[in-house]
Amino acid sequence: MEERAEEKVASADKDVRNDQRNEQHVAAVQGEDVAQTRAQGERDIALAKCEALNGERQQACKDQANAAYDMAVAQAKQNRVSSDPKNR
Repeated sequence: MEERAEEKVASADKDVRNDQRNEQHVAAVQGEDVAQTRAQGERDIALAKCEALNGERQQACKDQANAAYDMAVAQAKQNRVSSDPKNR
């Protein structure tokens, strides 16, 4: 009887760990989505501000906005990979 109870407890513990792992995965993916959406919005704003400039200054501004976006997206992916238990 005691053995059966221990099996049930072990099974329940495993289920809880799996549920927690799944929740952490979902949170990591959603965090990446939010960060990418934020980066896109910031890039859009920066590109709009670049339109007020002319010539080389405008291009440099756009290049900087795009580089900042690329870095933010890469950071979001890195954060997801490091916090997502499904990548371990």
